[in-house]
Amino acid sequence: MNKNLFCVLVALVFAAILLSACQPVENNYFYPKPPLDGEQNALDNRVGGVLTVFVWILLVPAIYFAAKDWRKTGKPIALFLLIGGAISHLAEPFDDLTMGVFFPIIHDGQFFWQKIVFSLATRYQPFWLIFCYTMYFGILMMCLYFALRKGASTKTMWLWFLIPVVVDTILEVVLLNISDHLYYYYGNQPLLLGGFPMHWAASNTLGIYLSAVVMVIFTPLLNGWKTAFALVSTPLMYLAALGLTSAPVIYVINSTYPTWAVQSAGIMVFAISILAMHGFTKLIATDSPYNIMPLIKKAAREKGAGKK
Repeated sequence: MNKNLFCVLVALVFAAILLSACQPVENNYFYPKPPLDGEQNALDNRVGGVLTVFVWILLVPAIYFAAKDWRKTGKPIALFLLIGGAISHLAEPFDDLTMGVFFPIIHDGQFFWQKIVFSLATRYQPFWLIFCYTMYFGILMMCLYFALRKGASTKTMWLWFLIPVVVDTILEVVLLNISDHLYYYYGNQPLLLGGFPMHWAASNTLGIYLSAVVMVIFTPLLNGWKTAFALVSTPLMYLAALGLTSAPVIYVINSTYPTWAVQSAGIMVFAISILAMHGFTKLIATDSPYNIMPLIKKAAREKGAGKK
C-alpha cells in the first residue's frame, strides 16, 4: 500500500474518533423507530422462498466439498465453518437494534422460510435469514478459507476482499428492490445505494476475512477436538470486525448529524476495513516479507514430531 494512501486512511480513522469525541452527543442523539406497521405480503413470501431454494442449491455442493476436504485433511474445519456461518445469525438482533435494520411482522400460516426463528426486543428473525447467513458467512467464508489456505499473493487477497463486497451489495440491492417489505434499513443511514447502506458490505466482508485469516493461521495447530474452534471462529470474528468498523456509523444512524458527517462515517468504515486488510496481507500473503505462515507450519511440524 502506498505510504501516502496509508496516512490518509489513518487520518480518516482519527478524524472519526475526534468527531465522535467533540460532538455534543446528548443534543444530537436519538433512537429512531423502525416502521413497525410494515407487514410482509405474498410477494415477500415468494422472494423469501426463491432465496431459500437458491441457497440450498449452493449449499449441497458446499457440503460435498467440505466433506471431501475433511476426508483429505482429516479435519472437519470446512464443515464447521459452514455451521459457524449459520451460528453467526445469533448476532443479527444486536446489529438490527444498533444499526437500524428491521424485519416486519410475520404472520402465522405462511411458508416455513418466513416463520420467526426467534426475536429479541421486537427484532424478528425469519427463517430465510439463517440461509442468507449460511451462504455469506458460511459458503463464501469457506471458499475464502480454501483460497487463503492454499496460499495467496497480495493481489489475490485484495481480489478476494472485493468479491464478498460485490456479492453482498448485489444481493441486498436486489432483495430490497424486488420485494415490498422483506426488510428495511431505517435511521440516518450513510452511503445508500438502492436502499442498501454500503458500509455493511465492508463490515460484513471484514468479518469473514478476519475469520478466514485466523483459521488459516491456526489450522496447522488444530487437531482433534480443537478443530471445534472453527464453529465459533466466524461468529466471534464477525462481531469483532463489526465492532471495529461500525462505531462511526452507529453514532450517525442514531443521530441528527448533518449529511456530511453521516456520509463521512460511512467512508470511515471502508477506511478502517482497508487498513485491516492491509494488515492481513502483511501477515499471510505469499509475497509478503512478514508472512508468518512458514513459522506457523514449522511450529506445527515440531509439535507433531515431539509427540512421536
